[in-house]
Amino acid sequence: MVIDLSLAQLKAGHEVCVLTEGGSWVDQLRDTRVRVVVRPLPAEPAGLFATARVIAGVVRSTKSDVVHAHIAGYAFAARLGLLAARRAGPRFVFATVHGLADRRDFRRAALASRLGRFHLVGCAQGVSDDLVGAGAAPSFVITIPNGATLEAATEDRRALAKSTFGLGDYPVVMGIGRLVDPKDWPRFIRIMNQVGEQLGGQVQAVVAGAGTLAAELEELAAGGVVRFLGRVDDVAGLLANADLVVSTSKREGAPLAILEALSLGLPCVMTPAGAHPEVRKAEGVLVIEGSGPAADDLFSAEVRRLLENPDDRKALGARGRASASPFSFASMAKSYEVLYERHMS
Repeated sequence: MVIDLSLAQLKAGHEVCVLTEGGSWVDQLRDTRVRVVVRPLPAEPAGLFATARVIAGVVRSTKSDVVHAHIAGYAFAARLGLLAARRAGPRFVFATVHGLADRRDFRRAALASRLGRFHLVGCAQGVSDDLVGAGAAPSFVITIPNGATLEAATEDRRALAKSTFGLGDYPVVMGIGRLVDPKDWPRFIRIMNQVGEQLGGQVQAVVAGAGTLAAELEELAAGGVVRFLGRVDDVAGLLANADLVVSTSKREGAPLAILEALSLGLPCVMTPAGAHPEVRKAEGVLVIEGSGPAADDLFSAEVRRLLENPDDRKALGARGRASASPFSFASMAKSYEVLYERHMS
């Protein structure tokens, strides 16, 4: 999201600087006109003042008009650092809050916003509502729905992904996302192993994503039908091999992975977490309510039904693509651009 938004604002004529602790994704910005500054940015309270100094220094050197953080603590640190340096700073500071945050994170973001007098952007209306419920001032909360669009992969990219990840000819069910607790990957493993038993092992379930739970999840999945692929650079190439996308998240805002899959016309089965009300109303995704063994049985039965009925998959995918079209990346980027320019003018 940071990469795509940075490139979109660059295309719109703005100068863009990304301050980050680094990561492999930074390489994707190396050959652009986006300035990348890599510095340690401790987010815990003990490192707050060090982070504040770093952010304030970069803001001053770039003469930034807008600071857009993706962690509320960083927006607070920007305000703190500029205050300590007795600088007026940028005209607008805000932080986007993503749906994987828990209630404690929402309370912290709300408190930081009130103390630092900066705006919060919820990536879905439900996230904005939760922020206000956690104590954020309603006038300081803005909603910009997440948007995501993928271009369909070429046949060469599809074939390369199939070969790279050792995909066979059985139907492919995909999960996409960080390997963190809110995604509830253990449930994904349970459900897909049930499907595997029902189909005599004739199904492939793969998960694209990295995270702190990787080793634990790989051990949990050993001997079943689920494989964890790690970080995948060409997600569209991998999705071109998928028959179905499944999300078992316990907590979400507006999951980009689901929006990307829907933009390609892939059918999606998911929990209520992160299901866009508009998409759900149009029956663009199949939502499985509840938790526990009975809900898992229903989940696995619906996955199996869709795998065994290509026409049903095609119809669900078509409804999903049509209903998710308003949530494109272009629409989201435009909303952020309008927000930037409104507060800069």
